[in-house]
Amino acid sequence: MLKFDKKGMLNYFLSAVFFLAVAYRIVFIEAAYEEMRALHLSTWIAWPLIIFELCLAIGFLSKKFFKAASIAAIVFLGSAIAIALYWNFASILSSMGELFIFNPNPTDILLHLVFVLLCIKILSEK
Repeated sequence: MLKFDKKGMLNYFLSAVFFLAVAYRIVFIEAAYEEMRALHLSTWIAWPLIIFELCLAIGFLSKKFFKAASIAAIVFLGSAIAIALYWNFASILSSMGELFIFNPNPTDILLHLVFVLLCIKILSEK
């Protein structure tokens, strides 16, 4: 009988998100450059970012590096949020209402999937 590995599911999900981000940035490099410009960063940063995200994806699959990958992802994503808020606070604030309306697009689906996984994680700890 297959055992449902809740922690492994989270590892695979996080790894998949970063592998997909890497693949998307490589295939659509201009979108990666535009992302850097939107954050007021130099476009050359896109390539080290791709390598970093690949390392995170691999780290999430490794029991040895999962904790380090998690800490690095927290710092990385927290920094991206801080930079985005610094440069775009007014427009982000004026668009906050979209958080509470489900739109059938990739961002909302991924966000809802994250909520489902968090709920599963919470339920599995009780």
